[in-house]
Amino acid sequence: MTTSGFGRPADSWKPANAVEESMARAAAAGDSAAYFRLVESATLYLPGSIADRQAGMQRFATRVIFGHTYVLAFTSVDGLMAHVAEFADASVATSYEELRRHWPDPGWRLAVNPGTPVDAYVRLESVAEAARGAVHVTTVKALAAQADADLSGSGEAPHELEAALAEAIRTADVDAYVHRLLGALVLVPTTAPVDGPARILEAEFPWRITGGPESPGIEVFTSRAAFTRAFPQPVPYVVAAFRFVLTAWPEGCGLAVDPDSPSGISLSPEILQMLQLWPTSGWAAQ
Repeated sequence: MTTSGFGRPADSWKPANAVEESMARAAAAGDSAAYFRLVESATLYLPGSIADRQAGMQRFATRVIFGHTYVLAFTSVDGLMAHVAEFADASVATSYEELRRHWPDPGWRLAVNPGTPVDAYVRLESVAEAARGAVHVTTVKALAAQADADLSGSGEAPHELEAALAEAIRTADVDAYVHRLLGALVLVPTTAPVDGPARILEAEFPWRITGGPESPGIEVFTSRAAFTRAFPQPVPYVVAAFRFVLTAWPEGCGLAVDPDSPSGISLSPEILQMLQLWPTSGWAAQ
């Protein structure tokens, strides 16, 4: 594996190389086999740390996405910079075959280009199967559709999350609250329908901003029940991982989680900046 350092994240996604251009064409055509053949053959870039490199350590950066732990991998350093610069300051170049030889946990999955239009979320062994045409690409849109069902007000997981957040508020356990929230799926109300969470990265994403120009804020909800209490009449929304939402948070906007609920909190833009830098359990030392 080789490493390189990098700087600030890019403002928006666009294909950074011929591999990503080909991935975009394959995704647009619904050609899963072609897409995963590119994953098999491409150089993959993992989030890394200059400090770890100097210490002779190798760690995998992971995120819990829609209930599963994924190792993050990108097909360009530009893509990696745009999405994980908040906790990584270097990249590690590898390949699919090398990942197979050094995979840290059989229960973990692979996220290729997460948060971009050319994303895929699969079990590691499924890459080779998909390259032969045996399975199809699982995109963030498909994951979000399942997550939307999982966030139903009758689901056990949303109730458990709400209860845990409410208990953290009752006991003033800030660390517990933040860690649960950073790992949660949330419903984000919008001013117009959107076709998936990847749209959050776009400059014209239709945020539903409350509070007026002097104290703008955005509400997010950790369950459909909390959402419908706030919006008894249907409004458009998108389901996304809360940490992913934070990557594109509008400057100057505060946050309200589950407003008027026992699990609810409000944060100013200044405090929210601290939340964006909160240590993540996504780094898993190996």
